[in-house]
Amino acid sequence: MMIAKIKKPIASIMSALIIVAFMPVVGFGTASASVGEDTQKIIDDYYARESWDDSVPRLNWKANEASMKLLKIVAHVFDVENADYSTIEKADDSYYARLSWDDSVPRLNWEANEASMELLKIIAHKLDTDSSKFSEIEKADDSYYARLSWDDSVPRLNWEANEASMELLKIIAHELDTDSSKFSEIEKADDSYVARLSWDDSVPRLNWNVNEASMELLKIIAHELDTDNSNYSVIENVDNSYVARLSWDDSVPRLNWNVNKANITLVADFAILGDSYVKYVKEKAEAEEKAKAEAEEKAKAEAEAKAKAEAEKKALAAAKKLKTAGLKVKALKGKKVKVNWKFTKGAKGYQLQYSINKKFKKAKKINIKSAKKKQVVIKKLKAKKKYFVKIRPYTLVKKANNKTVKIYGKWSKTKKVKVK
Repeated sequence: MMIAKIKKPIASIMSALIIVAFMPVVGFGTASASVGEDTQKIIDDYYARESWDDSVPRLNWKANEASMKLLKIVAHVFDVENADYSTIEKADDSYYARLSWDDSVPRLNWEANEASMELLKIIAHKLDTDSSKFSEIEKADDSYYARLSWDDSVPRLNWEANEASMELLKIIAHELDTDSSKFSEIEKADDSYVARLSWDDSVPRLNWNVNEASMELLKIIAHELDTDNSNYSVIENVDNSYVARLSWDDSVPRLNWNVNKANITLVADFAILGDSYVKYVKEKAEAEEKAKAEAEEKAKAEAEAKAKAEAEKKALAAAKKLKTAGLKVKALKGKKVKVNWKFTKGAKGYQLQYSINKKFKKAKKINIKSAKKKQVVIKKLKAKKKYFVKIRPYTLVKKANNKTVKIYGKWSKTKKVKVK
């Protein structure tokens, strides 16, 4: 950012907006890689031609032109998808097309004001992401165009454009004030202007009042764009030179020039902080999207883990309930015993135990790995001895940790047989 280079970037933005008669602000556009350098160049060009020998109206025109150029940068900054690139570039075409040193400066001011108002409309629409303020934005300059007439004096046209621009700035400020913490402050910004509004006042006085109100709105906008408050003091001090020289003894044109100068500084900051704000909004949206994705992934993992745990619990309970029925034993010649049982549904195999001890002390085991097998012959038994035999099924259960374990079911009733 070029905030360090431009001593009062936020102030510049506000100044430019007011001077330009409040150009329309559109959505987040692709910011130039050199927003700071671009804004500094515009300001430098303005100050390079500044001279106390020049008439104040001429200085006002220079300020209007600088503001218009700065607003173009702002509009492009918010037009992140370049959807309105040609519209933004075209905004001031009619102004430059009619530009002529033969034209009176007031006429040039009017052309610049009209171009600025168009840019402010674009910016406002870009910030109005849900289009809830669409009609309000379009309506902002209706009263201006409705009263537009070549019979009206140019100063009157300037005042109408300034008023329309102020309305657009109010919309922009409200759109940036996402938590509505500055609602009353925004609404109050033009109270002093409206309170002093009088058809008895000269139009220049009205212009000065509307410029002052615009500067207040630009300050609010700058503060909203300054998400980390790193430019708080700069924003607050931006109009010091203006206020310091403010005097009811000064002519209104001089006061206009001072407020315009402060506004240029604020508009420049609008461009720089707007660039930072767009990145902030994008990064915030990406962070929120990432957090949302991570939360969804976590919730999905937890749901899967819970489902696996429940499946494991159910499978373990079912496995432990398995029991083999139909156990039969028969003594065969040659110290052998034939053991038969019925097929057990759900079993993967069986475990058979036999012993000469009724309590199966020192029992021997035979593991049968086929669930389909239903008979086995036990050999090498002791003659004339009584043996006790029992069997149980087993199954394989996949646990929540994805490990497979062998789970045994219940033992069958014990059968006894005497070896021949």
